Amino acid sequence: MDTHPSLREILTLHALNHITKKRRRVLKNNERIAHASKSGAEAPEDVQDQGFTRPSVLILLPFRSFALRWLDALIAYTPSPTYQIENHSRFQAEYGLPPSAIDKLATADPGTYPPDHVEMFKGNVDDSFRVGVKLTRKSVKLFSEFYGCDLIIASPLGLRMSIEKENSADFLSSIEILIVDQLDALTMQNWEHLQFVFSHLNQLPKESHDVDFSRIKPWYLEGHAPYLRQTVLLSAYETPETRALFNNCLKNVAGKVRTERKWAPVDVPEGIDQNFVQFDCGNSKEEPDKRFEYFTTQMLPAILKSAVQSINTAIFIPSSFDFIRVQNYFRKNVGASFAVLSEYASNQDISRARQAFFGGKKAFLLISERFHFFRRYKIRGIRNLVFYGPPGHPQFYTEFLSYPFLDEGVEASDITCRVLYSKYDWLRLERIAGTEGASELIKRGQKPSIAKAITQILSGGQFSTRPTGNNYTKNFDFDYPQSNAFFTVTSVSGHLMEYNFHETHAKWNSCDPLALFDAPIKTFIKDDLKAIAQNLRNEAKRSQRLMIWTDCDREGENIGAEIADVCRKAQRNIVVKRARFSAIIAQQIHNAAQHPVELDMAQAKAVEARIMLDLRIGSAFTRLQTLNLQPRFDVLKEVISYGPCQFPTLGFVVSRYNQVKEFVPELFWYIFLSLSRQSSSGRPAEETVFTWRRGHMFEFDAAINLYEAVLDAPVARVAKVTTKDTKKWKPLPLTTVELQKAGSRLLKISPKKVLDIAERLYQQGFLSYPRTETDQFDAQFDFMTLIGKQTADTEWGTFATSLQNGGFGTPRKGKKDDKAHPPIHPTAHAPALGGDEKRVYEYIARRFLACCSKDALGWETTVDVEYGSEYFYATGLIIRERNYLDVFTYDKWSDKELPNFQEGEEFVPTADLVTLMDKNGIGTDATIAQHIQTVVDRNYVIERMQGATKYLIPSTLGIGLVEGYNEIGFDRSLSKPQLRRETERRIVGICEGTTTMHEMLTESIEQYKEMFMRTKIEFQKLVQSVGNRIQGNGNGADLDIDLDEDDDSDQYWDDPPQPPPPPQPVRAPRSAPVATNVPMCDCKVPAVERTVTKESVNKGRRFYCCGNVPSCTFFLFADGPSSVSTSFQAASSTAASGSKSSWRRAGRMFQLWTGRTLDDLLSTPAEARQELRNEFGQHLGACFTCGKEGHMSSSCPHKNADRRTNQTHASGIICFTCNEPGHYSNACPSTSAGLSRSGSKAGKRGRGRGAKTASSRGKKSQVLLPRMIIRFFVR
Repeated sequence: MDTHPSLREILTLHALNHITKKRRRVLKNNERIAHASKSGAEAPEDVQDQGFTRPSVLILLPFRSFALRWLDALIAYTPSPTYQIENHSRFQAEYGLPPSAIDKLATADPGTYPPDHVEMFKGNVDDSFRVGVKLTRKSVKLFSEFYGCDLIIASPLGLRMSIEKENSADFLSSIEILIVDQLDALTMQNWEHLQFVFSHLNQLPKESHDVDFSRIKPWYLEGHAPYLRQTVLLSAYETPETRALFNNCLKNVAGKVRTERKWAPVDVPEGIDQNFVQFDCGNSKEEPDKRFEYFTTQMLPAILKSAVQSINTAIFIPSSFDFIRVQNYFRKNVGASFAVLSEYASNQDISRARQAFFGGKKAFLLISERFHFFRRYKIRGIRNLVFYGPPGHPQFYTEFLSYPFLDEGVEASDITCRVLYSKYDWLRLERIAGTEGASELIKRGQKPSIAKAITQILSGGQFSTRPTGNNYTKNFDFDYPQSNAFFTVTSVSGHLMEYNFHETHAKWNSCDPLALFDAPIKTFIKDDLKAIAQNLRNEAKRSQRLMIWTDCDREGENIGAEIADVCRKAQRNIVVKRARFSAIIAQQIHNAAQHPVELDMAQAKAVEARIMLDLRIGSAFTRLQTLNLQPRFDVLKEVISYGPCQFPTLGFVVSRYNQVKEFVPELFWYIFLSLSRQSSSGRPAEETVFTWRRGHMFEFDAAINLYEAVLDAPVARVAKVTTKDTKKWKPLPLTTVELQKAGSRLLKISPKKVLDIAERLYQQGFLSYPRTETDQFDAQFDFMTLIGKQTADTEWGTFATSLQNGGFGTPRKGKKDDKAHPPIHPTAHAPALGGDEKRVYEYIARRFLACCSKDALGWETTVDVEYGSEYFYATGLIIRERNYLDVFTYDKWSDKELPNFQEGEEFVPTADLVTLMDKNGIGTDATIAQHIQTVVDRNYVIERMQGATKYLIPSTLGIGLVEGYNEIGFDRSLSKPQLRRETERRIVGICEGTTTMHEMLTESIEQYKEMFMRTKIEFQKLVQSVGNRIQGNGNGADLDIDLDEDDDSDQYWDDPPQPPPPPQPVRAPRSAPVATNVPMCDCKVPAVERTVTKESVNKGRRFYCCGNVPSCTFFLFADGPSSVSTSFQAASSTAASGSKSSWRRAGRMFQLWTGRTLDDLLSTPAEARQELRNEFGQHLGACFTCGKEGHMSSSCPHKNADRRTNQTHASGIICFTCNEPGHYSNACPSTSAGLSRSGSKAGKRGRGRGAKTASSRGKKSQVLLPRMIIRFFVR
């Protein structure tokens, strides 16, 4: 509420800027067209500056009072007398209050009404309006006709009425900026009106409206306007409706940004008993029915049975549909008296209902959220509050809990509060309980839901329920005849025990952090879990056997051991067993119940050792960092934590970040060969591209000479045609890591969220246990039963049926087996899922079916071609059996048919010399979900989005910490994974029995203790590194990974964004070679000497190449490097004479001009070359680093001088590989690298084309030589 006026001011200015710049462009183009017409010249073609209709900005608001405020903000930037405001008096009269009216909200005493209510409803609250605003150079015309205005201010209802009346929404066809203000208020109105308006935005108009089609921007004609519209949504909080609007209706190609807020718990009067009650719900579609069922069968009967809670009870219902449903249920099925407060009630009905409830004549009062939003009455007489669902506005929750205190003599202990919620109430719940509190509430309901699922399977649905001292835990009782036993199933919520230091070491300043490595550790039950522990003790007293049903992994074994310890304190002789299962399906649950095993105490001890070690290491280093860094740097307000897992994760991110920052791109060249010929199947002629066997080269001179030698050959000859069977392997069974990778790369869902969804699906019985590293199924695995469950699916059911009818193939066996769980697979058909849950389940189901299918089979043809002593090849593919590809749509393998070639055949191809920039292809992979999330939460790493891809950029603090620890120079850096890997191996040793818990802790603690002492001694290095980063002495986290921004805001809305350049291979710079004697080629035979015959500056030069093996990549000039060397920093994807292209990459703007051909340059005499230098202002054919000729920048002696101090020798040269004089590293006899500059394997073609020639049929071609200018922009 405090920031809303400033946001309104900023957006108003943004809209005015857009309108005025658009008008200026139109007027300028009008002048150009008129001038051309007057002079008889051709009309300019680049005048596409308009849409179908004139309105380009739309502002949607809930009430007229807000329209008045927005117009006042607009007029502030168009003041009189500079601008004439036409019809301003009329606007104020229609959108303000009448002169004689008194605004009760605005004039009320402070505190009478909540401030947010006054801000929302003061002034004119009519919700049906629309007005057009036209801006000219000297006036602002209000109430302009829609097709002649620039800006439309309206409510969704008013706009819908206008569209339906005219049966046309053409005036919305060219909206370029849409602003929706007070979206939270619009959710309380008829949401369907807003959806109606969005559905009519940027549609092709029904009529032309006298538009000049030659002036229309092309993307309007192509129907792409929705993808270039900017939409701004302003809301005090999020709801499911606003999130759906954001996800489905915002389609701009530049991406979208949603700000998130970390909510704190609301303030409520102390002492009130708040009971949050969660009900189980499988999917969002059935959520309203499940909520109603739980309320009418569980909650309401308990309330009616209570003498205290069956009177003075107010039931707050957020949804209008739920309100009507509950009201009808009370009217038909509940004998108690009740009153109703709804948004449609008259003032008289409201007064009667309030009085009847306060006077005790009505036991229940049903209140809708929309009533409270619009009226905000204070309700007296409340003693018991029931929230049918969490309220949308968090203030409502606080207000209702304060209403009972309006009555005299009411104590907090007299009030009860129940909140009914499900996991789908997250957005509402976090505004009440806080973000962290809501997360805990959702998690607490997960394990009890598993207990209930197990109970339903074992009992066949015949069980009774008993409450416990914990609101989220229930006891389920039933007979189990298969074991001739009476079962009681209960649950816990994760670990029962907590580990911490004793009071002498617990406080931050109580001891030297070094003492924590040897300080005693105590274990105790968490305060919020004491009720659960007491329930375990109560049940253990009357039981003979305890069966642990926790997750079957190392963590689950430890939780099981904690449960056993608690129960043994109440029943010393209780027998402890362990149920092992991998999925919540009947077969596995019954088998686990009837064949229990022993609890694995080795794994339990391993987890306990890890917890204690992490506590010591994390506490010691965290205190050391925080207590010593915070006093030195005022900006460090939060705890500077250290974790043995999170810091190696941070080190990984920083390392990848530094690689991106330090990478230097370099140009390379390759020969592009193609032939257009009709395919063997008679299809139209298509281009067949042949790949150069050398791959690509980084020496321009070498590449151009080989290219010239190719062009000297009159024809190309087919050397060999090879055909063979090939296959595409079906995927391996699915592991946790592979699921997270697939979620991030294919589904665009964060790894942590993917795993959370998989665990929910596991708890609902749809998937097997999702935390597994096993990628091979057991030989006895029942595939057919699970495949049969998928036959009912409408999308892949037919494929599943085909597997049952002979298409089944045994899944591949991987190399990993954790001996605990099978690979992730579906355990039941899930037809009612939606959203991300459906996408994750679909991927797992399709992958399982693909594993059970057969490999895809094909027929591969390879054609080898010789052209001018250079070898090229092309590969074709014909798929014979798609098999698993039919269901696993995430893998691509397509036909690529070649024309019919015969060995010995000759043809005239098209050959071009293509240049590409060897560019950065490094990305940051977030596969360790929880550790990545931890370093993000600690503000060590920043998340940045590019489209749907998330990149991780280290913060200045994160870089400073990693660099500081690296400066200390440990043998095993704290920011590297080696230490943690050793610890994990020791933990595995405990599980396998090769070491004890005591031995593991002693060895690990001593190792970290030594490193801690050294860190303490050399802590000044850490201080200096952090200081350099925080105080700006080092480069901060300023790397922008292709986040496109256009500095020319004039073109921001009117020019479609250029596609980013494709990623290119990464390669370190290389040096240009010089030979002083006849070298040995890569084949270990003497090289053959040849002469350049092509007309160029190199004509007559002699060079060495292999004369034995045609595919050998050896090449060397006999007299040293070329006198004309060119080096480029970037190249456009396709260069044309005089053309210009630009893009932003890593914070730099590259602009490329082309216009000189390569042959022109090579044949230019020295005087002309100097003129070219003067023209471009740079050294042409010279090093970009030092400006001297004779070498490229990658081999400049002034570059990386600290690493290349021995570039010369008394004999002239020295090898970088063996450090011996007399040869270069590319001709070193100790390696087989030769002089190859190919940075890719044979068969890998460059990623695109740039500076391409236009030759055909072997004639001399023109190779465009790109020039470039780099502009640096500081961020």
